Formats: sequence, structure tokens, C-alpha cells
Amino acid sequence: MKRMVWAGFLTLCLAACNNGADTMVGTYGYDEHGKVTPLLKVESQDNGYAVSEYHEGTWAPVSSSVKPFTKADLEQITKHKIDAPVDGLQTNAFALVHVPKEWTDGSFTTKTGYFVFMMLGPLDVQKM
Repeated sequence: MKRMVWAGFLTLCLAACNNGADTMVGTYGYDEHGKVTPLLKVESQDNGYAVSEYHEGTWAPVSSSVKPFTKADLEQITKHKIDAPVDGLQTNAFALVHVPKEWTDGSFTTKTGYFVFMMLGPLDVQKM
């Protein structure tokens, strides 16, 4: 009986650890006058992620390295403490960020909990 309980507990722990591992995998797009236009695609790759950008009907791999984006990274951008969970990926050109739905910072609100932060500022995106 103890073995079954421990096996169940271990299974739950492993599932919990793996649950958020692929939250960033997917295709993301932005709302353009009621139509969702593809922007980024994130795929699992060996020990990390591969990111592609959508340009004129085709996907092009991002050439720069893909690194994790953390709460500390978002705090550095916003210049204040963030009291919400933050997950994401970043390259030299942009960051794909996951926060709780309806998260707000200043005049920006993300409806879906996903946004891309670029040089021009944040862009609300959604998983397609």
C-alpha cells in the first residue's frame, strides 16, 4: 500500500514539474481588425526552444539564440517589482512573455496573458 501511495505521489510530482515545461510551445498571432495574423512559432528543440517568425506567408527561423525570460527581466524593463508569475523566451530582438490573463502595466493590458515585447513596446498576442 505504501508503495502505491509513494508511486502516486511521485507521479503527481513529476507531472507538476513537467506541467509548465511546454507552456510556451505553440503558434502566436496578433489581432488585426478581427483577424488573427501569425507572428511567432515556438517549438521544443533538444534542450531548449526554436523560434520562427512569420513573414509574407512563410516561417523563417530566428537566427539569434533563444534564452529564458524571467520575472527579473520583466522588472528590469518595467523598472518596478512585478507581483505576478512570469514565464517566457527572449532573443536579441524580442521577448515572448506569459503572465496571468488581464495583466496590466501602465496603459498596457494583455487579454490573453501572452505578449511580445519589442523595441516599439508590448504587443498583445494569443495562442492560435
